Amino acid sequence: MKLYLVHHAHALTVKEDPKRPLSEQGRAEADRVGTLMKAVGAAPERFLHSDKLRTQETAERIAAILGLDANVAQAKYGTGEGDDLHPFMEDIEH
Repeated sequence: MKLYLVHHAHALTVKEDPKRPLSEQGRAEADRVGTLMKAVGAAPERFLHSDKLRTQETAERIAAILGLDANVAQAKYGTGEGDDLHPFMEDIEH
């Protein structure tokens, strides 16, 4: 199994938009990651993201470039700092 961990791309500040979507720079960053992954033949089975808009948008952009749009889903467990990783590890092992 290969596991790719990707931090969300650059997002707007809370002051700019409380929902913190990706900025123009962030969209370009996510697209570059998707292009790089495509170039090396990466084809993840799933793209799991947190409940944050910026993580969803990052995952969706990368998946779209790889032609794997249908494989994007919100994780059912916490993916933030300090969250228990056991549910995540159990999920990706199956």
